Amino acid sequence: MLIPIDGYYTDKEQEHALRAMKKAMERQRALTEAQTAAAARSKLKAGFLTKKKEIAAETKAAIISISSQMDTAIRGEIRKSLDRYVPNMLTKYDAAED
Repeated sequence: MLIPIDGYYTDKEQEHALRAMKKAMERQRALTEAQTAAAARSKLKAGFLTKKKEIAAETKAAIISISSQMDTAIRGEIRKSLDRYVPNMLTKYDAAED
């Protein structure tokens, strides 16, 4: 914003100066809001990733626990199916923990 040589503003100059100040303030406000939103997004994303790893580890532990507690009386096709299915499920949770 330029100051007139005589130190006084005319009405047009004052309006122009006020518009320029308003524009600069709006730009700064938008920048501040964007930075705040980006910081909040980063915080949520980090929290989600942490929670995802915890849930994957808990689920994997539950599957292993249930698998080890299965009754040995289960035999035949069902047992073969469970033996094939459980390890495949565990690999999905290994990928989620990384």
